Amino acid sequence: NILQQPSNLKQTQQPIEHQQAVQTQTPSQTNIPPFQTQQQYNPYQAQGRGVLILTLGILSLIILGPILGIPAWVMGKGDLKKIQDGTISENAKSSTKTGMILGIIGTCWVLVVLLGIFLVVGINLSQSSSVEANRSAVVQDLNSISAHAMQYYKTSAAMGGGNGSFLGFTLSGYNSTANGSYSIIDQYYSSISIEGVGTEKGDDGTYLKMQVRVSSSGNISIIKLN
Repeated sequence: NILQQPSNLKQTQQPIEHQQAVQTQTPSQTNIPPFQTQQQYNPYQAQGRGVLILTLGILSLIILGPILGIPAWVMGKGDLKKIQDGTISENAKSSTKTGMILGIIGTCWVLVVLLGIFLVVGINLSQSSSVEANRSAVVQDLNSISAHAMQYYKTSAAMGGGNGSFLGFTLSGYNSTANGSYSIIDQYYSSISIEGVGTEKGDDGTYLKMQVRVSSSGNISIIKLN
């Protein structure tokens, strides 16, 4: 009986050693997924928002521009920092980075298009404003010439006037101003027509033209020609 005790003791020690070996295994050794090393796998890492960011980036290029591009840009930048810090898995890096880049492009190209539209509209408004300003200046010049024509009509011949006629009236000193050039179109006893050509182009692409007709009754009619 005494000689058999060591063998029995040895048999009882084997399961205890096996049990201790099992207990000393760490969770990281037993739960590592296949094809991943211990350094690559971290069960506490978040999966990130790579798919969402990529989707927002693609849509920003197609339809909504900055509305979806800016969120993709901001979210992508934040998640890439977390990936660098190790709180988000490296598996999300590719989709996150791609989505962020697409978001930047989607935001910028829409802003460039909008800026171009604003510039074109602004230029057109500026040109339109210049044309109307020149037209108004030409009208003022024609009104001034009309007043001199009426004064000539009413002045006696002895005083150098037309003595009841527009014949003989000239545009001396009024042929050209900073606003445009002027010429007499037709001239009769009882009426006179004068045309003014501005320095800006009118609706038909040629320099704007206005015409005034003055009658002996003092009626002044101004006509827009283009």
